[in-house]
Amino acid sequence: MGSLFQSNVSYPKSPGNSPRASCEEKALRLSSECMIKLLETSHSTLPMLLFFEATYFSFKVGLLPLAHVRTVILVQCGLGRTGYLWAHEAFGVYPDIMTLAKPLAGGLPIGAVLVTKRVASAMNFGDHGSTFAGNPLVCSAGIAVLDKISNPSFLASVSDKGQYFKDLLVEKLGGNSHVKEIRGFGLIIGIELDVSASPLVDACQKSGLLVLTAGKGNVVRIVPPLIISKQELDQAAEILINCLPVLDQGTKN
Repeated sequence: MGSLFQSNVSYPKSPGNSPRASCEEKALRLSSECMIKLLETSHSTLPMLLFFEATYFSFKVGLLPLAHVRTVILVQCGLGRTGYLWAHEAFGVYPDIMTLAKPLAGGLPIGAVLVTKRVASAMNFGDHGSTFAGNPLVCSAGIAVLDKISNPSFLASVSDKGQYFKDLLVEKLGGNSHVKEIRGFGLIIGIELDVSASPLVDACQKSGLLVLTAGKGNVVRIVPPLIISKQELDQAAEILINCLPVLDQGTKN
């Protein structure tokens, strides 16, 4: 359910400056901006597809104008990551189709699709199937993981640690001239910078902290394991603080 710390192992450099990453970032930015504009102005009842990247734009910006949208497909940020079992619960938005995958079986390969009765009525027996569907071992693991994650006390701990970490980052990093915004929801947090995030991501990696770039390449994406301790979050914040000077070096160059 996410990685945060690493041993002294060499990993490939962050793809934040690669041509492919640049194209993906542009596509994310444009699709997000266009979708938000469409939701704000359109009165269509056609199905719409939304991709949520908590570290790129605010959930509320994308979700508040949904009153007139009949069908929404939400992808990403489920299974406790936000402190809710499903992110849509926080906003009173209920999807017709929801896909589940990576965290569902604690690392074992699994995928699932949840649909409403209305959507299910459009499918006949055998329309939706898979060669590997229904694997007993993996499904048993999925049930065990879901039982753990859906526990209210576990979800409350995710919310508590997420708020603790975000407040800590605001306190420790908020005064830095390169930090534009620290935002997030539960244990998915983004630090938006006024410069490329790649030097900071690389410096953190060398210091034992695994983070990624997001958004337009100027956001540090932090998605730690849901079982992380506050002591480990303190350690992560300390590494980020110690690595911040690399941003000044990049500006001087």
